[in-house]
Amino acid sequence: MTTNIAMNILRNAKVETKILFDKNGKLTLTIIINNQYTHTFPATSRESRMVETSEQRVLDAFFNNGTYIIVDGTMQDYRPSTYRGFVQTDNALDALADIIGVEKFDKSKYADPVRGLYNQIRGKRNSDVFLGGTWDKFNLDVESLGLGGEFENKLVYRYSPFSKNIQTSFEVKRLVCENGMIANSPFVTFEVPVIDDWENNLQIVSSQLQPKINDILRGRFESMSKDNSRANVATVEKVHEIIQSRFFEVEDGADKQVFDKLTRFSEVTNITKNLGQFYKESSLYDTKAKVRMDSHLTQFDVYNILTEMGSHVGRAEVTDFEINSTANKIIFDDFNGKKKIKPTIPVSQESDHRRKFFGNSN
Repeated sequence: MTTNIAMNILRNAKVETKILFDKNGKLTLTIIINNQYTHTFPATSRESRMVETSEQRVLDAFFNNGTYIIVDGTMQDYRPSTYRGFVQTDNALDALADIIGVEKFDKSKYADPVRGLYNQIRGKRNSDVFLGGTWDKFNLDVESLGLGGEFENKLVYRYSPFSKNIQTSFEVKRLVCENGMIANSPFVTFEVPVIDDWENNLQIVSSQLQPKINDILRGRFESMSKDNSRANVATVEKVHEIIQSRFFEVEDGADKQVFDKLTRFSEVTNITKNLGQFYKESSLYDTKAKVRMDSHLTQFDVYNILTEMGSHVGRAEVTDFEINSTANKIIFDDFNGKKKIKPTIPVSQESDHRRKFFGNSN
């Protein structure tokens, strides 16, 4: 995989620091690298907060003689002068960029909503560059889900100039509804130490991981869609809270369809409304008990709500990460065999894994 994106690593760089105010009157730190590249850290960043407690000479000493990664003229990563850890050689970094790739994207305006979600989670906050790329694609067909059981998976490799290892993750897209998720649970992500012969070694890793990933996902999706695989009350409440946050995040510029979907999702995940007749009110406020209490939704229902919301219901950075993280937990963390309280609760009338997405009968 070749790339025409320019990437440079500047070692022992000469750095000038400036303390400025942003448009909101908040202190920010700006650095000028080798008298050529200028970067301003957001007011909320750790670097800009340093100006409140550190003298100028301390800031200068911290950033001067550090190591800086420049991609297409923009600083994307760095290590300060105090860093004594691993740094890739120039040749190694060029090889990684050539073999695995460097992607530059617009996280907020990408035409494909699922790709927009992937880009949002792939990229670092305030960055539009991803050091890595898709290595291979492979399909999964969960026959028990019928027409809704076809998925496209992508194995993704990520690297860092400051690590000897290459990180793996994979992206999952349900084809019937174009709902996406990045699997980044520790259960399915790996740090692969690759010293040399990268291309062949990464291909070996890919061929070993693909059947394992499909086995894990097939088993989980089959199990999650069954009537007796309910999401616990705590998870449904968490999803409800994310939905409420999503309302506020997508308020500007959102169309009626977005709000209609969020309203429907909010109603379905309201634990008081849907479970009040089955549990004592005190139980619904008991943090420990809610983890062991079954809800009215299957795990696949909740997964479906999350991925539909993350892929197609607005674009909001904070809740995008929460949505993806919660979906990962449902698939990879919520099958630990803990004993649950199991009152007789009918499954929601909205529960139907054959639907394109939750709340839509088409």
